[in-house]
Amino acid sequence: TADRTVANNLSLQGNVALGTGTYSSYLAGNVNLNGATRTLTMNNSTYFSGEIQNGGLNIVASNKTVSFTGASTYGGGTTIAAAVGGSTNNIFVNNTSGSAFGSGALTVGSGNVLGGSGSISGATTMQSGSLLRPGNSPGILTFGSDLTLNTGVNMVWELWANTEVNSPVTFDQVVVGGNLVFDGSNGITLDFGTTAGGSLVSWADTFWDSQRSWILYDVTGTTTGASNLSLINTAFNDATGASLTAARSGASFSIDQVGSDIVVKYIPEPSSSSLMLLGLAGLTAARALRRKV
Repeated sequence: TADRTVANNLSLQGNVALGTGTYSSYLAGNVNLNGATRTLTMNNSTYFSGEIQNGGLNIVASNKTVSFTGASTYGGGTTIAAAVGGSTNNIFVNNTSGSAFGSGALTVGSGNVLGGSGSISGATTMQSGSLLRPGNSPGILTFGSDLTLNTGVNMVWELWANTEVNSPVTFDQVVVGGNLVFDGSNGITLDFGTTAGGSLVSWADTFWDSQRSWILYDVTGTTTGASNLSLINTAFNDATGASLTAARSGASFSIDQVGSDIVVKYIPEPSSSSLMLLGLAGLTAARALRRKV
């Protein structure tokens, strides 16, 4: 069955089940919730590009993609219910202005992957079993208010170039306009992409001879619970599939808090550090000899 596009505005008077079958639904018009919290049950993948207004939203889905690219104005809050039957939903936020979920609070239930490069203005809570995956390989996801990650909420961070510079975007970042809370055990997976996917990361590049760092969470307010963070993966492959352990024995990544920010740090293998120290020592000795002459 072909995908379906609805260009007209929709006015909802009750709860709605959207779509049937395996096709996708594209809702290009505005959606008026008429002053109530409406439950939208997604029976297929659904893409909202218009404004959602006047009410609150409860989204129920099972193994679906739900995308938001419009700027919405409703203030009743949004709940993305736990994915039905232990499935996984991909929730993409890719609005270029305003807030994808209006001004109210957002709650993301278990089994939902929250990603994209858009903005969310309300206080956001991610419940245990959900996954934060910012960007669109890679990208920057912005939260205008507080972000709370309950215990068991993990994150995937991507780096796609041998650089610390993020313009143009080369690594994932989460911008938090309020406070950031890690409420329990929270893991981070470092993903360096593949050549086929467009990543340029190569352990053979001289970029990796020196210590490096990237701001993962850029936080305006305060950060609490950073000690709950840990790396999920201990083996790291570059875009070609080469292992960091094989290419640079002793090199490592770690997670650290710097001020309110959460940072990914890279430390090169000891041999690189030793060579750098030897070089500095040699330079100092040469200068001392010149002073004696």
